[in-house]
Amino acid sequence: MTRQYWKLPLNWEEMIEQVRWAAGGKFSLEVEAPETLALVAEQQEQLGRERKVVHLLNYSAPQGKIVSAINIEVELPEGKAVRQITLLTPDRKNRMTISGQMTGGRARFTVPHVESYTLAVLDLGPS
Repeated sequence: MTRQYWKLPLNWEEMIEQVRWAAGGKFSLEVEAPETLALVAEQQEQLGRERKVVHLLNYSAPQGKIVSAINIEVELPEGKAVRQITLLTPDRKNRMTISGQMTGGRARFTVPHVESYTLAVLDLGPS
């Protein structure tokens, strides 16, 4: 299936709100990006390493499109806080450390842009 078929249904916002309602209000991962069907996000928790990671994949990279200003909110395990957020990507040589905010057991941060793939690593510690 090619990109020409990637379309949101007319009631996509209503569908998201219904799933949000069924989930009890908030998702464990919230992503706000410019309206695009090209960005996919997934989170994982590395229990033994006190770390959460968020994978961001840009499916429009082969067309040379970059997704910018991606706001992310991640639910943290109880009693944990973010010590550091590091962005890793094959698109640059250097790692980037960014700041975030903690509110109500959730971490909020902005990924400046995703060219092809970016991994946001949240190192956790006691709150």
